[in-house]
Amino acid sequence: MLSQSGQFSGGTGIITFTPTSTTGGTASLTNATVIEGGVVRIGTAAFNWSQKSNNKSNIPYSFTATTFTFGGQVYQMSCGNIVNGVCRSVFLVHRDSANNNTNPNCVNAISAVKQ
Repeated sequence: MLSQSGQFSGGTGIITFTPTSTTGGTASLTNATVIEGGVVRIGTAAFNWSQKSNNKSNIPYSFTATTFTFGGQVYQMSCGNIVNGVCRSVFLVHRDSANNNTNPNCVNAISAVKQ
């Protein structure tokens, strides 16, 4: 049970953005893999580790100077290594609101680099 055991997860992938305006559009996630599992094994309050494909397409996104909304999740955002007005390193964090906020103690942090 996630609310009792906690969760670790990590993933990799390539995100391709298709802008439809200066502040948003849709994105696709390809070559994506996620590995996740329970942090603590206490009785039945845990779940097994797994590895699975995490490819997605047509995910809506939008952004402001300090936030990035991706697939309905709002992240706080900071940028680094800005070249010609393009942020080449992005750092995102948000409090997990998945599962109708039944586990609000989860935090999700993401780092992305433009190649």
